[in-house]
Amino acid sequence: MLDEAHERSLDTDILLALLKTITAKRKNFRLIVTSATLDIGLFKEYLPGSPVISIEGRQFPIEILHSSIKGDKRVEYSVNAAIRIHLHEPPGDILVFLTGSEECEKACKICYEKLQNLVDIGKEVPSMMILSLYGAMSSEEQNRVFSKPPPECRKVVFATNIAETSLTVEGIGYVIDCGYVKQKKFNSRTGLEALVVVPISRQQAKQRAGRAGRTQEGKCFRLYSEQFYEQQMEESSLPEIKRVNLSNTLLTLKAMGIHDVLHFNFIEPPSPESVLMALKQLFLLDVVEIDGGITALGYQMAKLPLEPSYSRCLISSKVFKCESSMITVIDM
Repeated sequence: MLDEAHERSLDTDILLALLKTITAKRKNFRLIVTSATLDIGLFKEYLPGSPVISIEGRQFPIEILHSSIKGDKRVEYSVNAAIRIHLHEPPGDILVFLTGSEECEKACKICYEKLQNLVDIGKEVPSMMILSLYGAMSSEEQNRVFSKPPPECRKVVFATNIAETSLTVEGIGYVIDCGYVKQKKFNSRTGLEALVVVPISRQQAKQRAGRAGRTQEGKCFRLYSEQFYEQQMEESSLPEIKRVNLSNTLLTLKAMGIHDVLHFNFIEPPSPESVLMALKQLFLLDVVEIDGGITALGYQMAKLPLEPSYSRCLISSKVFKCESSMITVIDM
């Protein structure tokens, strides 16, 4: 069973391709692909003859409200919207989507300061539990998000897209969606990778709004206009395989015995340019031979969960007896 297929992560796409080859060889093998917002046409074409089962989820009605703001002001506007909901809307916890851990921590701080200012000028402010949620947190810190707030206290969670599908926070009645997400992008011409803030897709926007209607009637406050939603958002996000460095992926496939990576049966193949650039890098690192076969060094490097250039440096550091220093450099 392959879940959250619509996220189109690198691992999901590779797993799907590998499992498809198994279904062709083993008649007793069954593959179930599940998702909340799946591009059914694409998957039916990739897995011909597969039945499609649609299951209606139990969800309360959600009111969607749009408000256009400047993208660089999303943290301040998100906090203001959360405080307005806290002071004027019926009970229900608040989930705020931001782009990264820094924004989440900044929002928590601003929210606390603004509520304290209201108390200092004599306004009656109900209790609020202010929390952040992002992938780099330890499991103990993340578990605080799932604890129930005290009576007469509202919980607000400033989260990255980890709360979009990976984790479900119970009791959410209100969602504030900033409309952006941090995404890793690789430029095959320069060989550089960067985390960039980009607009989310319409599928992601629906997924975020759906978080408000799990346990009660909800509201989703989108900090972007309907025009932005219709014209500037793609229907679905660009698959990870089309925007990352493929050298580690190709090394893994070759270590598994799949040498013709150019014709590997991906659901949506990456550009030939990015595949050839990755193969060139592997060849220059002595990981693959001129005929495309993997070397003994390549098998060693495939065991390390690192970019090939880093794992090559780490293995070489043993020869030069500077492992400790190299580990520190790579870690940084």
